Amino acid sequence: MKIILMPILLMLLNACGKVEAVKEVAATDIFLLVDTTDLLSPYPQSKPLLALYDFADYKDQAARFRFTCITDRQLNAVLEYSLPGVVPGKVNPEDEGEGRENNVVDFFIKVEGTIDSVVKHCRYLRTLPYSECFRTISHELQTLTNSSASRKILIVFSNLRENSDIFSCYGNAAQKLLQNNPEKVADSLSMACPLPANLSGIEIYLVYQPSDRIDDQVYLEMATIYKSLLESRGARVTIQTNSNQFN
Repeated sequence: MKIILMPILLMLLNACGKVEAVKEVAATDIFLLVDTTDLLSPYPQSKPLLALYDFADYKDQAARFRFTCITDRQLNAVLEYSLPGVVPGKVNPEDEGEGRENNVVDFFIKVEGTIDSVVKHCRYLRTLPYSECFRTISHELQTLTNSSASRKILIVFSNLRENSDIFSCYGNAAQKLLQNNPEKVADSLSMACPLPANLSGIEIYLVYQPSDRIDDQVYLEMATIYKSLLESRGARVTIQTNSNQFN
């Protein structure tokens, strides 16, 4: 894998030398959340996610990747990788020659390996009776807002079907509430687990492909609630059904 990635990466980085002025970005943080309480479609793909780091234009930036799952619990294991940036005027032997390219490739391999392992694991999951979607998303956003990165991205692969002590998407009463009074659902969620007050500059992707008309309706109702809550705090929210690109 490293042998394949290296020529591609070198081509991208060499292309940067042909640009008259390369933009400077201090750091890019990408947080990935994958719901393991239900079988999902689609699953994450490493190539589109890694493209978000845009090392072709920002080869000296710092990078951070953080992964955790949405489960039936509030506390879940977290996996995190980071790549230090190149500090202008400071000589670091590890970044000289092909050292920087090697470090970027190693970072890519770690992220790619994590995503591949997650996808393989998720395909054999059994569904769980509860789902702590909102608390997990809120917690990751809190961590992301505390970051000093120049670009902050949260990608959520989930059907967003909350089933916790805050709210449950299941049952006729819940369906009527979602359809007729989504504001009440939004208030219940945000009061039980407050979101960060300022999400300005954070890009959020909600990714899910509904399986049928009923699933589609419930997902759109929940995704619309999330979009309203998050955008009112300054985030940019994109709802999409595919995982092959993030715009």
